[in-house]
Amino acid sequence: MGARTEIETQIPDWMPMEAWNAYLDMRKKIKKPMTEYAKYLACRQLQAMKEKGQDIEAVINKSVQHSWSGLYEIAMQHEKKTSSGGLPWWHSEQTIVAKGREFALYPRPGESLEVFKGRVHQKIIEVNAK
Repeated sequence: MGARTEIETQIPDWMPMEAWNAYLDMRKKIKKPMTEYAKYLACRQLQAMKEKGQDIEAVINKSVQHSWSGLYEIAMQHEKKTSSGGLPWWHSEQTIVAKGREFALYPRPGESLEVFKGRVHQKIIEVNAK
């Protein structure tokens, strides 16, 4: 029979400690305190979110604000289906420019809207081909 190993959670340097401590306090108040292993798993989960570009402090604070025992990714702007309240990206100059910004594309001086729209469309095709 193997010896039981205790896990001591090493809190990463990037962890926003004020938010993390508030999260641990909130978990105690909702009568769901975290074990050391649960803290270890939460740190791993937050590391994965951080690598995806999530704002870790915002993720933790959202859970604290709603008294959620779990940690959940925050929907990022580019994950939304459209950037214009449901209109397709090619609907108007405003929506075309907004879609271009998602790819760091901007209209060139003197460039017609149709040419810019073509560049945006080409970028969408390139990204989707990957």
